[in-house]
Amino acid sequence: MTGQIIDLNKGSQPKEHIPQPLTIDVARKLAGALARVNELGATAIQTPTIEAEMRGLTEFIANILRDHADEFVSCWFTIQQEYGPLVRAAAVLFRRAADVNNQARQLEQAHAAAAAATK
Repeated sequence: MTGQIIDLNKGSQPKEHIPQPLTIDVARKLAGALARVNELGATAIQTPTIEAEMRGLTEFIANILRDHADEFVSCWFTIQQEYGPLVRAAAVLFRRAADVNNQARQLEQAHAAAAAATK
């Protein structure tokens, strides 16, 4: 019965599971579910209620990941291949600019100290 949802209100007539688009609302629900799983996982005492909630959250997360796996993988590769080098290049540029700024400040301080020493 993979890929089917059983509507308990209409008996056990399966209907086809149609993945919904990955929207910001779905992403927020996913983030909330992941946070709740982390909270429940840190709970010292596991009750049947907590275990049931964990099963439900795990199923919810698995369904979203299954429905949108291609989008998540595409996003990861895009970030790794496109934005990773861009961020590293920007970091190098900012580091060099900071170094130039520090050298200029040191030269300015050295000139001010030399000027004060000659007075």
